[in-house]
Amino acid sequence: MKQYYFKEIKNCEMCGDETSKHKILGKRLNTSQGLNPKNKTGISITVQKCSNCGLIYS
Repeated sequence: MKQYYFKEIKNCEMCGDETSKHKILGKRLNTSQGLNPKNKTGISITVQKCSNCGLIYS
């Protein structure tokens, strides 16, 4: 069985910018999303982009 551990990211790992103002790009699912991801089950995480340095992270 897979186990996931989540930690809140408060600052960008590259430049230290606060994450509260970073742009949300979308969601990422832990399984293949296929053509209709709304009908899939799994764990999703938010994908964001740093507004200062442009780093894309989740």
